[in-house]
Amino acid sequence: MKANPERVVVKEGFCSQCLMPSKQVHHCHFPEIRAACNSIVEGHTHLIELLNRYRDGAQSLWHRGTIDTALSDVKASLESLQPESTLDEMPCRCEPRVNDGATHASSTSA
Repeated sequence: MKANPERVVVKEGFCSQCLMPSKQVHHCHFPEIRAACNSIVEGHTHLIELLNRYRDGAQSLWHRGTIDTALSDVKASLESLQPESTLDEMPCRCEPRVNDGATHASSTSA
C-alpha cells in the first residue's frame, strides 16, 4: 500500500503547562497517540517515536501492519514538509532550562 501523507493531522493547540502555542500531530487511525511539540517537524519526529514504541507492544501481525502503515504515512508527510514551515514557531517555555552555574549561599546564624 502506498503511503498517504494526508492521513496525518496537524492542529494548532496550546501547551498544557505554559499555554504557549504548540503543534499537535496525530495519525487519523490512531488519534489517541498525539505529539504536541513546538514545530510541525518536531511533532512528526516525536509521533514517529511514539508509534514505534506503540508498535513494540502490538499483540498481532495485523495490528503491527496497521501501525507500519501509519508510520509510512507520517514519514511521507514529514518528507513533504517545506523547510520554511519551522520559521515562525515560538519555543515552549516548558523546555528544559540550563542552570547558569550560579549557586546561592545560604546564611546561617549560630
